[in-house]
Amino acid sequence: MSGATFRVRAFEPGDIDDAAAIYSCPSVMANSASFVPYQSHAQLADRFFPVPEGTYFFAAEADGRAVGVLGLHGRTRPRTRHSASIGMA
Repeated sequence: MSGATFRVRAFEPGDIDDAAAIYSCPSVMANSASFVPYQSHAQLADRFFPVPEGTYFFAAEADGRAVGVLGLHGRTRPRTRHSASIGMA
């Protein structure tokens, strides 16, 4: 990927295959706090779609493929609605 141009965009249903490849990397499985390894494509699709309220998923794209996934998970309760958490792989 040397010299590749990256762009960040919304995560799309067509990115599930790339996400499966990302999440099957040993270093991702070892260092992802809340991710359950060895999920099927159907389980991954259920994880990303439908998108829960206050959640936004993004893909880092290089050479037409998703090479990274980022989730921004906003809180929905009135007292904590100003805060969010970030997860990435």
